[in-house]
Amino acid sequence: MAAFEHMMTLVSFVLALAIAHLLIGVVELVRAGDRVRHSWVHASWMAYGFLMAIAWWIGLWDLHVIAHWTTWSVLFNVLAVTTSYLFVAFVCPKVPETGTLDLEAFHNTNRRRYLGVAFAGSLLSGATALIYGRLYDVPGQDIEIVGVGVGLVTLLIAYVFPNVWVQRIMAVVTLASLMFFFAVGDPVLT
Repeated sequence: MAAFEHMMTLVSFVLALAIAHLLIGVVELVRAGDRVRHSWVHASWMAYGFLMAIAWWIGLWDLHVIAHWTTWSVLFNVLAVTTSYLFVAFVCPKVPETGTLDLEAFHNTNRRRYLGVAFAGSLLSGATALIYGRLYDVPGQDIEIVGVGVGLVTLLIAYVFPNVWVQRIMAVVTLASLMFFFAVGDPVLT
């Protein structure tokens, strides 16, 4: 097993846990049915959590060209993808056994927790692209930095301004920045 494969095995466990946690959260919301007051803004952030985990997994593929991995670089990558799990853990509400769960109210109360983690994850994503692009000449990192930059700005705006329209616009723009990553930043695994 190559060093990259060894590192990716560990990172993949963390990302798989994030996706599993999110899917369990969706199942719990569906099971609660009529007791849940849905919010498309909150649903957008849950979708962002899923796409963020996939984006990390796809984006880290670019690093397969690196032959030697230090312990610190492995730890850095594990820390970076751990933000994906933490985001999902904060964005997925615990569904109460009884009573109504209002996802718009949940978002208004908890958005700073999960948006703060998403912001930290985006900073680490940008650092990953800068470090590996500049120090290891990994191709395609500059275009990824553009998508990360847009994401950082929108996450910061959504974190700071609680206005309902700001929240709606930033949810859409942040998802669009991830779509940019999938379409332009890293469209294929080669």
